[in-house]
Amino acid sequence: MFVLNNARGLLSRTAAKVQLLNAPVGVKLLPGIRTMSIPGTVRNLPPAQGLYNPDQERDNCGVGMIANLKKSESHRIVKNALQVLERMAHRGGCGCEVNTGDGSGVMFTIPDNYFRVVMADQGVTLPPKGEYGTGLVFFPQDKEKQAKIKAVFDKFCESKGFDIVAWRDVPTDNSTLGPSSLACEPKMEQVFVKSKKPMDPKIFETELMILRRQFEREVKGDAEGAQPIDDTDFYPCTLSSRTIVYKGMLTPEQVREYFSDLSDERFETYLALVHSRFSTNTFPSWGRAQPMRMLCHNGEINTLKGNKNWMWARQSNIESPQLGHEMTQQMLPVIDKSQSDSGSYDNVLEFLYHGSDRSLAECMLMMIPEPWQNDGSMSDKHKSFYKYYSNVMEPWDGPAMIAFTNGDVIGATLDRNGLRPSRYYITDTDGSGKPEEVLLSSEVGCLQEVVEVDSIIERGRLRPGQIFMVDLVNGTLIRDKELKDQIAATAPFEDWAGRMIPVSDVIAKSKKISDEERLIRASNRLLTAHGYTTEAIDTIVTPMGAYGKEALGSMGNDAPLACLSLKPRLLYEYFKQLFAQVTNPPIDPIRESMVMSLRLPLGPEGNLLDKDGNHARRIDLDCPLLSLDEMYAIKNMDTDGYKTA
Repeated sequence: MFVLNNARGLLSRTAAKVQLLNAPVGVKLLPGIRTMSIPGTVRNLPPAQGLYNPDQERDNCGVGMIANLKKSESHRIVKNALQVLERMAHRGGCGCEVNTGDGSGVMFTIPDNYFRVVMADQGVTLPPKGEYGTGLVFFPQDKEKQAKIKAVFDKFCESKGFDIVAWRDVPTDNSTLGPSSLACEPKMEQVFVKSKKPMDPKIFETELMILRRQFEREVKGDAEGAQPIDDTDFYPCTLSSRTIVYKGMLTPEQVREYFSDLSDERFETYLALVHSRFSTNTFPSWGRAQPMRMLCHNGEINTLKGNKNWMWARQSNIESPQLGHEMTQQMLPVIDKSQSDSGSYDNVLEFLYHGSDRSLAECMLMMIPEPWQNDGSMSDKHKSFYKYYSNVMEPWDGPAMIAFTNGDVIGATLDRNGLRPSRYYITDTDGSGKPEEVLLSSEVGCLQEVVEVDSIIERGRLRPGQIFMVDLVNGTLIRDKELKDQIAATAPFEDWAGRMIPVSDVIAKSKKISDEERLIRASNRLLTAHGYTTEAIDTIVTPMGAYGKEALGSMGNDAPLACLSLKPRLLYEYFKQLFAQVTNPPIDPIRESMVMSLRLPLGPEGNLLDKDGNHARRIDLDCPLLSLDEMYAIKNMDTDGYKTA
């Protein structure tokens, strides 16, 4: 019996019991509890029951980041990263077994020298640095399935113009793992691939991403007409020429012990992201451990259901101007249904970055904008940038600190409320007074002994809506304002945002409501404003006026739920407010006007991957609740390309 130890979540220890198909010796199986497999890497999750629903998987965790601005590779960064991770053990979760964790992992730039040596021991010569892609792949333990999965990878490598250089068994030590983690431990192998023709580095990364995505979809059965080979244990961690991820259903302390590579002094890097997972109201798995492909996430996305639905809805209207129709289709669907909120966010970030000509930082600001609508101190250029992108896609909102990287840049950003901590140190170890390393973490104590006090030249924290980035190509730090100035200058966002059509212009150019209809509607409006419902008028007021009788009734509301009612009900009665699982961000646009606005665009969306001014040709509404004049004007408009009359 596995019991989720989730003191901060809503699941009780008894409500979160799970029956394991591969139950360890001595584990009793509960009668009447069914098991299920959800497409992806999650084995044996229970069906939706009580307060648990597998669709509501969330992460709430600890994040750390180390980067050397001079790109000076060393094993010291690996050791320091692992120490930061181990210091965040309290930020992660574990089951009833102290040696079964919710998930932990690390991301590094590819240690080319180390891999070149270990592969030479196998008689394999790797291509030059940057000309091969590599990554860890989680396989099921079934050897027949392993062979089928590799055959799928062979097929897509051939069709995409890649050669498989070699497969390597990843050396691991599972002697410290708990029974629940052992029960679903995958077989780990590392793959090396190279292109058959020379490619630009960014195009090479994109091609590797598409190869991995096609491979993943086919094996899981997500591709059209595909039968799943394995939809529980299989998971390709990364396939990249720049970064590599080591992760699993481990505690922070087990990462160093489990992956033998990380203890080898020859394993050197200049960048590290670490993550300790607390799976809020969810169940741990090997594939949902972080880092993901481009980020680590501390927090949760409260708007997840809407974000995922919008991404599904707009897929029919997406095409990358850089990649063309065929390659765009190879990247769809954008979101892997088996992933958590962090994994879904990573899917979309990866898609935006590789599918458009936007920078990684621009994609981050596009998805997690700062509160711009009512900020009187924000520059017009920054406001225009955010206003334009409010027409392109909705924000992924919720308490979040996200550290991100593509191997060339690394950075972090906070949500609009700043509901997650994020502190950083900038150090100089050679006495020059110039920044040499940047360390960032969600916990201050994680950096003790990792940072020498005398070497610190700056310390600080991210504030709500701020972003912080290190350009590793040029060896520079880019602060919040400087970075946003750079991005705002990449396109005429002020001109584009000016194309939005104020609803007042629609009213001025549209047919006006008649005085007679206005009077009728105004009367109904007054009744509504004073709390009179149709039921009150029909059953109480009308009998009193017509017959001089007062209606009889009882206190309370015994009306059935709309979904169970046999009588017609209004549409909005079928919906109830959905609350966040951990932290409720402000939802009051009056008292929290600095961080929340009800403004929204109205009209058809454009191509998500296309960066042009036509996205902003939409109607600018101050509020989703329309006045009488606004509703009538929109119902009868014929202006600026919009016609409803």
